Amino acid sequence: MFDRIIIVDWSANALPKRGRDSVWIGEAAVGAAVGAEAQPMAAPVNPPTRADAMVILRDRIEAALTAGQRLLIGADFPFGYPAGFAQALTGHASALSVWAALAARIEDASDNTNNRFAVAAAINAAFPGIGPFWGCPTKQEVPGLPTRGTAREGHGLPEMRQVEARVRGAQSCWKLYTTGSVGSQALLGIARMAALRAAFPGQVAVWPFEDCADAPVVLAEVFPSLIAPVVADRTGGYPCKDAAQVDLLARALAAVDTRGALGPLLHPDVAADVLAEEGWILGEGYAEVLMQALTQGREAALTPPRLRNDCFAMPQGVSWVPVDEALRRLRAALHPVTGIEAIDVSRAAGRVLAQAAVARRSNPPRANSAVDGYGFAHACLTGTGPYTLPLTLG
Repeated sequence: MFDRIIIVDWSANALPKRGRDSVWIGEAAVGAAVGAEAQPMAAPVNPPTRADAMVILRDRIEAALTAGQRLLIGADFPFGYPAGFAQALTGHASALSVWAALAARIEDASDNTNNRFAVAAAINAAFPGIGPFWGCPTKQEVPGLPTRGTAREGHGLPEMRQVEARVRGAQSCWKLYTTGSVGSQALLGIARMAALRAAFPGQVAVWPFEDCADAPVVLAEVFPSLIAPVVADRTGGYPCKDAAQVDLLARALAAVDTRGALGPLLHPDVAADVLAEEGWILGEGYAEVLMQALTQGREAALTPPRLRNDCFAMPQGVSWVPVDEALRRLRAALHPVTGIEAIDVSRAAGRVLAQAAVARRSNPPRANSAVDGYGFAHACLTGTGPYTLPLTLG
């Protein structure tokens, strides 16, 4: 259980900036009022530069350590890269090895000027073909860094991590520029988080790459769009959407932790090698739980997430199509593609039946029930049993 939750909406701006599309930091207390009545520890703050943001985070960590509190810091950029990148770049299939490599290469000044495009181009040069990183301003063309994603080829790496394939709206970490890009935030954010981890040796652990059970401070990747519907309803009370996201996600995680339900979010059912190399998004698969924590009171029961491997489960908002309607749609869509011809069975290999072939006997030749089971009127039974129930063929 944590004492405080901090959520950071990161930015890759090359100049100091406040307001929309800049750095925002929200904070909430675990154990305080939750749900719709929750109040933030303070209004979201909006430092103009990444350097200013790091000062705030260091201050929060020092305060937590002094008070003997546990602190969870979530940042909204990828903490890892698709499978194969870490091994190719550093010789180790470990995301933290990439953290160390980026911390050594990235230069991010106090006024937000940085060398992210040059670093991306240098990394591209270590891979075959063109890529994987792409995107930069047209006035700032960098050799080895294609301006369009379609110009890449032969680099040999996946476009997305496994977790990004599961969340709606996730962008590729290779994309460094234009709308929705997160690649620049990742390059700059990972380098800054690596420095933060190094500033407090033995006190800061990175989830899910390290054992976080006893760490006073835990860094984790988050994705505020998991609670997008709630954010859309409440954005009007904030300076901008970014401010709403950090405040509301901090409250949601604090509410879930208050109810003792944060454990499943921190222990996803994902292969250990994937977690170690690609990382994961805290709360993936638990969007309903997070939003419910924001919209209901302390005593409300949490609804478990839908099972991924339930073959009978339908996606949220989708209902079964009645059989008659499904058949009507199928018949309307089907049309003959060839004529009908009568031939010997010995010549029928590769052909398609023009009409149903009726079996001369049942197969299997006895009564059979697979997954349907049996129903009976239990209330009509007398005595204490055991009972033998006859099966009558219809």
